[in-house]
Amino acid sequence: MQNFDSPWKQVCDHFFPEMLDLVLNEAFVDIDWTRPIQVLDKELPKIAPEHETGLRYADKLIKVFLKTGAEEIVFVHIEFQNQVVKNLPKRMYIYNYRIFDKFGDDVVSLAILGDSSPTWRPNKYVFRKWRQDLCFEYPVVKLIDYREQEDALTASNNPFAAVILAFLAGEATRANPEKRFSTKIGLMRRLYQKQFSRETIINLFQFIDWTLKLPPGLAQQFRENLEALEGEKNMPYITSIERMAREEGREEGRIEERKASLIKVLENRFGSLSPVFRNQIEQAKLGQLALWWDQAFTVNDPRYLFEH
Repeated sequence: MQNFDSPWKQVCDHFFPEMLDLVLNEAFVDIDWTRPIQVLDKELPKIAPEHETGLRYADKLIKVFLKTGAEEIVFVHIEFQNQVVKNLPKRMYIYNYRIFDKFGDDVVSLAILGDSSPTWRPNKYVFRKWRQDLCFEYPVVKLIDYREQEDALTASNNPFAAVILAFLAGEATRANPEKRFSTKIGLMRRLYQKQFSRETIINLFQFIDWTLKLPPGLAQQFRENLEALEGEKNMPYITSIERMAREEGREEGRIEERKASLIKVLENRFGSLSPVFRNQIEQAKLGQLALWWDQAFTVNDPRYLFEH
């Protein structure tokens, strides 16, 4: 799953406090959430130039304040990894010390692992030579460990619990489209039952829809079931976006207007778009443009729109 990190980075942007509450609670307790957090992903290429580390960048870098009453700052560095790679501990160490070297404040690195191996848990980088001894140890979250906690996750009102449930369901239903269909509509039903906000449901749906992809026939059936569910709950959040896209499809002139508006918003926020991103916008259908438009005002990097 080559683009594993992108949806996870996006869901991290939307649910960073909720994620830490669930997977690294001691950090959640220590952070002063009344102070604004600062996402510093754009600094990562400066910290690790391509010629030194290849094309791989650290996934997330977030500046937070602690509840100490002083200006105590910690940088939270998060890596999302979906397959076994031998160099992960060394990579974690490199990013940790380079972030510290650049900013001069404490850095906590966290690895979130989505692979299927129960034994691969790379939580330290060790180097010993002559009388030098280095051991860099960092927290690891293994997503498959949550299989034993599915009942608790289902009962939880933490939105990130739904993210983990969707991931586990995606792994468990790869060979069973019918089971995936029923699981997907069940996940959405629980989101509405918990009465999450419209924004929360839309953001969770984007991750669930990516994780639990369905073949065309079942995808259409899912949309019909979702529309019925939203009508039952009087919460037309997802289908209203699709309905808007269908209505706009009847007016060809508005297609180009939507594309131009999307490009303008993204370039105002991030500067000139690459030809690759512009081409993806030009080739996109209205439903996709509508989803990108909703996300364009909140993402921290335009790549998050186009990589999944």
